[in-house]
Amino acid sequence: MGPNFLVALTVQGLILCVGIWDLTIRRQIGLEQPIIKEIERNQLTWYGHVQRMAVGRLPKITLKWTPKQKRARGRPKKNWMEGIRKAMNDRNLNEGQWEDRMQWSLGVGQRRTTF
Repeated sequence: MGPNFLVALTVQGLILCVGIWDLTIRRQIGLEQPIIKEIERNQLTWYGHVQRMAVGRLPKITLKWTPKQKRARGRPKKNWMEGIRKAMNDRNLNEGQWEDRMQWSLGVGQRRTTF
């Protein structure tokens, strides 16, 4: 790990000092996991929320929309859904599991204990 945790330092009002490692900074601001895990958790929470919405709701329509234009040449960029699928695979979550809110929040990592 290197000294590249600038965003969390700015939020907490701390000054970035050379030689402070990510682990030390995360301990100071109370983060247990890397910030990317927190972002994935928030994305999965929102994804489950939208999937439980009625079919005609705008967020659900937008989530399922795919552009009709062709992609540019070269290596395809990852899209948001690929990131969601990867995060779901990492947490052993399956399609349709979002219907049970308690089970979904356990799988996403919002809750720390079982029900």
